[in-house]
Amino acid sequence: MELKLLFAQKLKEIRKKQGLTQEQLAELIGREPGFIGSLEIGQKAPSFKTLEKIHQNLNISYYEMFDFEQTHNKNSFIAELIRELDGADEKSLKYLVAVNRELIKFLKNK
Repeated sequence: MELKLLFAQKLKEIRKKQGLTQEQLAELIGREPGFIGSLEIGQKAPSFKTLEKIHQNLNISYYEMFDFEQTHNKNSFIAELIRELDGADEKSLKYLVAVNRELIKFLKNK
């Protein structure tokens, strides 16, 4: 799995464990809430400055930020799909949604 997605999953886990919303975390580190959302789905990668602010404001070690378990969970797969679909045009997205809907039905009945 891509490093950006591993970090995305870890950041969300840490934020939730500390009982923070995306808005609260954004305020703590001086960023916009949308930026935190982008980090948490792996669309954006944090700068060193942002990593330092997360480290300081959440009082976590750098090791904890990058201690990735090599397991996939539902959220990491969803984030990966979102990243893959991000650049697709509307017609392609409609087609992909329809195909996936049918594929999911098929897999549930298998």
